[in-house]
Amino acid sequence: MAAVNLLSSSSRWSKILLLPLVLLFCKMNGQSGTVVCGGDVSNSSGSASISVGATFYSYFSDNQFSVTQGLQQSYTDCEEVIDSVQVINLAKGIYRVHLNAPLPAASSYTVEWKPDTASVYRSKTFTNPNVSAINISVKPWFNNTIALRLGVDDGTSVSYSCEQTFSTPCRPMTLQTAEQKPARCDVDSSLVRVIYSGGRGVKSILWSNGATTKRTLAGQGQTLTVTITDATGCSLTDSITAATFDNTAVPDSWTLTKGGPTIYNGSFTAPTLPAGATLIGYRMAYRLRNTLTWTQTPLSQSTTISVDFTGSGLPSGNYEFVAFTRYNDGTGAVNSGFTCPILKGYNGSGAKSGANAANGSDVGVASIYPNPASNELFVAAAEGSEVSIMDMNGRVIAQNTVTNAEVAFDLSEVATGAYMVRIINGSDVTVEKFIKK
Repeated sequence: MAAVNLLSSSSRWSKILLLPLVLLFCKMNGQSGTVVCGGDVSNSSGSASISVGATFYSYFSDNQFSVTQGLQQSYTDCEEVIDSVQVINLAKGIYRVHLNAPLPAASSYTVEWKPDTASVYRSKTFTNPNVSAINISVKPWFNNTIALRLGVDDGTSVSYSCEQTFSTPCRPMTLQTAEQKPARCDVDSSLVRVIYSGGRGVKSILWSNGATTKRTLAGQGQTLTVTITDATGCSLTDSITAATFDNTAVPDSWTLTKGGPTIYNGSFTAPTLPAGATLIGYRMAYRLRNTLTWTQTPLSQSTTISVDFTGSGLPSGNYEFVAFTRYNDGTGAVNSGFTCPILKGYNGSGAKSGANAANGSDVGVASIYPNPASNELFVAAAEGSEVSIMDMNGRVIAQNTVTNAEVAFDLSEVATGAYMVRIINGSDVTVEKFIKK
């Protein structure tokens, strides 16, 4: 079993060692009312500091000790009573006080302990002077300073040893950081997170950027530090540096427009290739948002690439579009990183509503999907548009505002039947009918 060092320690997370402690036995002077404790003042090698109430003691290897800086104390011989304190069960706060038995003759003995800031002692009483150890339960049991003393009752009065203190360790914690989502393009940020376990009670999180959540954004190449603190004040700190996106040969000035309800036109500026590299071609890639698989267009030497979803069978939703370069770097064909994605909506059939529906412009255009809908309905419209779900009598049953190109409505509690979607964008009002299955 590991034992708590009653001497001062440079770190609460240091290894816990069993070291001897001389606890000085003091008696009350009945005539003067002063505490009587002390010892032979001498000097010897191998000393270690012990904090004893208002007095500072140095314990030496030859079991003699020095006394200084007393407060209303006179110094005579004191008996060595307590030898050391040992951890028995850290998780439950159980410690064992080792005594230098046999103790002085008395009718009873009491080990008393408390947090050093508390006013009331807890205690255990016994009568056998040959008891060499006694267990105590320390609460709060993590990251605390415990005051300890021994009382001896001779039948007429109680004498106490000088009060000693020892520190209980922190409950072990682990902490690590990870880059959950690296930057996907040259202007993107990385999503980093902290992972921790152990400690005591509720933990607080503080990142060096001021965030207090498990996850936060970091700029490319930025180093963030995070500190986790448990309910007892124990803390751990770690840091992480976000990766930097490799922008080599990535197309510049990436834009995307619609050439019709199902046609998406991408354009960009040709990038600078590494020295000695040769161009193979460019591709556009797209995928339904929040899915993993990209679909790629054929290689093209042009900096304008189009894709037509007509007859594709693709589901409705918002799609991410990117462009990238394929080139030979002298050792073989490689792909550049992606441009930052551009989001565009697709309603699954090519039909859409609004003043510009016929010419393919996204301005004033709205689409709803799927239709018929089961448990969820998506409405793609201009940013900031107010979207309402109404029954056929015009009663509004749900309402939301478009952000990030679309808004979703939960229809799981809506009865089956016909409903209307009303979209208000400035002075433009669009009404569409849909069916709830």
